[in-house]
Amino acid sequence: MSDPPQDRWEFWIRFICAFLFFGAGIGLSMMRWFDSLHAFHFLVIWLSATAGVSLFAARVGDDAWRSLLSGFWGW
Repeated sequence: MSDPPQDRWEFWIRFICAFLFFGAGIGLSMMRWFDSLHAFHFLVIWLSATAGVSLFAARVGDDAWRSLLSGFWGW
């Protein structure tokens, strides 16, 4: 059951929670390429991927977490 955000506060709470959770996950998974990328490129890729995933999770709702986490775990 998808529950899209009802107001601005709910949207921003979902966005911030997703940004913190997936930001850490994406950052840790990208660490293997840290030596081959410049710090600026690493930061741009991390920020754009994290912002995109967070925006998706904030707009779609609870089903977004299920679909995103299933991609990480392969279930």
